[in-house]
Amino acid sequence: MKLLKGKWYHYFYGVDRFWEDEVIIYDNGSCEYIYNGEVREIGKVINQAYQSTILFEDIKSKKLFSMIFDNQSYKLENACFTRNIDKQYEKELYLYSIGILSRKPIELEVAKNILGDMNKVRMLEENEMVDRLSIYLRDVYLL
Repeated sequence: MKLLKGKWYHYFYGVDRFWEDEVIIYDNGSCEYIYNGEVREIGKVINQAYQSTILFEDIKSKKLFSMIFDNQSYKLENACFTRNIDKQYEKELYLYSIGILSRKPIELEVAKNILGDMNKVRMLEENEMVDRLSIYLRDVYLL
């Protein structure tokens, strides 16, 4: 936990824009996700030997947001990639993305360049997939 605590900057492609937010991790493993200077989500670090997960809950919507990252000390002293799972705002569909968690601010264009093509580091769950599963479940289990 010692290497994780402190202020971090989180960069990733969202549904409709590129995000630059802050994450604060405290000594006890609790954490806050800050957007535009306002705490939007609160969470807890699950710290394991090789990877950690931060599980956040949105203060208003109560929807969950998680990020997984590797625990190598050289990464945690500087920056690492995150694997994020989040609900799309005002929808019941998920957003899967890869982001950057950095100790120091990164210029937005540099962060975008590191992540590369948005369509290769972000996937949006689609209504059609949910519909296909619903039809399958209806046909198999409700007949």
